[in-house]
Amino acid sequence: MGFFPARASLEPGLEPLRTRVLSQRLEVFEAPVATVHYAFAGKKGFLKLLGSGFRPTPVRDTRPFRHRFACLLGVFFVSLFGAVFLTGAFTERQLFYGRHPAAGLVALASLGFVPGFGLMTASWLRRRRPDGSMLAKRWQDRLGFGLAGPCALAVLACFLFVRPSVQELSRLTAAGQLEQAELHASALQGEGNTSAAFIDARNAFVRARILEMDNRDAVRFIEPYVRTKEGTEPLEAERRRLREAWVAKALSQNEEAEAEKELTALTDEGAPAALVDGLRARLEDQRIEQGKALLAKGEEEEAIRTLLRIRTPGLASEPPGLLLSQAYLLRAQACSVQELHCRAQALKLAAEAGPMEAARNALAAFRSEEINRLAKAVRASGGVSHTLRALQEGERDAGILLSVFEGDAELTGVREGLLRRREELLRKHWPLGEPVEVVQALLGPSGLEERRPGVFAVRQVPPGTLVHLFVSQGLTRGVHVTAREHGREALATEALQQVAQLLAGKTFAAKDLARAGKGVAHVPARLGGHVALLGWQDGMLVEALLGKVEP
Repeated sequence: MGFFPARASLEPGLEPLRTRVLSQRLEVFEAPVATVHYAFAGKKGFLKLLGSGFRPTPVRDTRPFRHRFACLLGVFFVSLFGAVFLTGAFTERQLFYGRHPAAGLVALASLGFVPGFGLMTASWLRRRRPDGSMLAKRWQDRLGFGLAGPCALAVLACFLFVRPSVQELSRLTAAGQLEQAELHASALQGEGNTSAAFIDARNAFVRARILEMDNRDAVRFIEPYVRTKEGTEPLEAERRRLREAWVAKALSQNEEAEAEKELTALTDEGAPAALVDGLRARLEDQRIEQGKALLAKGEEEEAIRTLLRIRTPGLASEPPGLLLSQAYLLRAQACSVQELHCRAQALKLAAEAGPMEAARNALAAFRSEEINRLAKAVRASGGVSHTLRALQEGERDAGILLSVFEGDAELTGVREGLLRRREELLRKHWPLGEPVEVVQALLGPSGLEERRPGVFAVRQVPPGTLVHLFVSQGLTRGVHVTAREHGREALATEALQQVAQLLAGKTFAAKDLARAGKGVAHVPARLGGHVALLGWQDGMLVEALLGKVEP
């Protein structure tokens, strides 16, 4: 009685005795008998086998344990990854499947494949023989298939029969279960369902859903359903209603940016022009009222910014041009006398903003006054410095006015008169021995650079040359000319002649520029009415001093 329960553990130990069993001599008494000797658990013994057929136990698969363990471990991980893949394939198709109760069943059934396939593999390893035959099945060999089969059927049923339903969408909407209904609606929308039943159920669901939502959230919720353009007219009307309510709320809270954004959205969505124009008219009227209030407080700059935000003046209850003209006139009055561009620009904008007689008269009076003032500058008399200063100021003001009143013939004529008078005044003057104003006018505003008080560097000179003007009591008293590498290279006579012509209007005589001798010498010379001193070293011209030059 103890042999059969112990058989499974005894068989591996009896394998080496198989050849002995086959060669054992049988002793026949009342029945055929075979004696099998064995050693088990450290003890020796024997078994008496009785019967008529003594075929040996079929050979079993006796591969090492690690091979079987590796096979079972591989099946475990493959089935586990497969379960994760199946669960993801079901839940990640759409939000509907991820939140559906069947997602849990798919996950549970997919995990059931792990022990099911493991048991099936263990049974196959036990039954497999080296000769390719298989042992007969026992009751436990059916556990693996019995577990994996129902799991496979459950997963297949979930993939085949779990679908969003129009009927379920209508039922959930009527029952007030809008979160579950949203899953069906979004899934059917994603599948491209355009049936009449779905369109009616979807529109009913969306209208019921937005009742619980904020205005902005409701508009964003409607957007995905409107994109299909299939039976979306009721939804588009709801969206227009929501945007209209938002514009009214933004206007009541003085949020112009929000109102503008909603009006732009309504225009882009093809809302009726009458609706958009009506809302924009309310916005423009509000801006006009704000502009009036700001003008009454004297805040003309804020009023101008507010009135300039009016995009369609024709929709406003009154034209904003008159208010803008008043605001620009106030800006012109606030500009100081020195801010010529500010006044001119403000008066011009005031005249252009609207049909306001006061603005046009103020602009004409300002223009006439400035033209007369510039004409007086053309006829200015007095010393050269005073006259040049007046002409320069007049020319600057004329340029400012022409930048505002482009192409004005009278202003252009006055500016040309100022330039002609300046040229006539400077015709017989040279920078050396003249006031600083004359020098700046002759050399240009960027022709001089002050190095230190009383010493100016001339910029436009021949290459490799340094030229400095010495000024005392407002007059240029002398000029110093030398090479950039003073003491290491000679001063070119051509460069000196160019500087002399530029600053004194004359050139040196040839004999003054031909010095043959050794050592250091300063040779006196004359340049028109100016005394000059030429510095020579070893027969090379080093420097030149014209007039009074400070050490």
